[in-house]
This record gives sequence, structure tokens and C-alpha cells, in this order.
Amino acid sequence: MNGLTITGDDDIKPNIRYEPSFKQEVARFALEHSIQEATAKYQLAHSTVNYWLKLISDPKPCHLCGKSFANDSTVRRHIEQVHKNTPEGAMEQARKIQDLSVQPFSQYLADNDLLPTEEMIRARDDEREKKEREKMDLAKVAREVLARETEREKEEELMREEMKNFIKQEQVTYQ
Repeated sequence: MNGLTITGDDDIKPNIRYEPSFKQEVARFALEHSIQEATAKYQLAHSTVNYWLKLISDPKPCHLCGKSFANDSTVRRHIEQVHKNTPEGAMEQARKIQDLSVQPFSQYLADNDLLPTEEMIRARDDEREKKEREKMDLAKVAREVLARETEREKEEELMREEMKNFIKQEQVTYQ
């Protein structure tokens, strides 16, 4: 029945388990066509197809049991939930606690690729400097335009005054 197994009572939401071969078929179809087409063809949720695609194309295995997951956070949750009462799980928890207690926060960020690289920092600083230069250049141009506009307005006012004086003189001359 389309690679799935359904368990559970009628009045309880069923637990649907899909066969690995069905998951691979759906993921291959999604790779060849698109996730949207796969969701329509197989009548599955977008998130389900996307998860299977990640699971098959870039699996993240549990280092304790080898089970594969689609992302690192799911592996961590699996270890915390499934292996917490096993010797391996206890060792994993102890290792995590030791890593967190000994390691400075900045080192944790660096180890987990959460800090920007020096190249990224330089690029951000260069971009800030560039924006500041552009801002200063724009302010200079704005001041020059404003000064020219003020000068033009003064010249126009002066011309109007001269024109008024000329017209007054002409009127006095013709009277």
C-alpha cells in the first residue's frame, strides 16, 4: 500500500511509517522534478518530502548507533532521547558537560562555525567605510548644490531689484 504501514486504533491518530524504498523513490522524484511536484504526486506534506530529500542526499549519522538523520539538531535530539540511559549516552553527556565547562564561550562559537571569518569582518568593515565615504561625498555635493542654489536665488533677487529700479527710472523719465 504505497510503501506505508499504519498502526493504531481508529479513534487515535494513526502512526504512519513509510518504507525506506518509498522514501528513496519520492526523494529521487523530487530531485528530478521538484518538491512541489513530488508533494502533489505522492500526496505528502512539503516538509516530509523536504526532510526525506535531506535525509537521503546528505545523511547525518548518529555516532553511537549509526542511524541517519536529515540534520544535526535531529541527531542531537536522538542522542539525548534514545541514548540517555545507555553507557554511551552517559559518556556523551559527560563529554558535552566537560566541553561546556572547560571551553570559553568564544571557543565554542569558533568550534561550531558561529563566528564570522576574518574575511567576513574585513568585508563588513570595508563596506562600512565605503558607505561612510559615500555619505561624506553626498553631503559635500549637497552642500555645493545648496550653495549654488542660494547664489542663484540671490542673483535672481538682485535682477528683480534691478528690473524694478529700471522700470521706476523709466517711468520717471517718461513723465
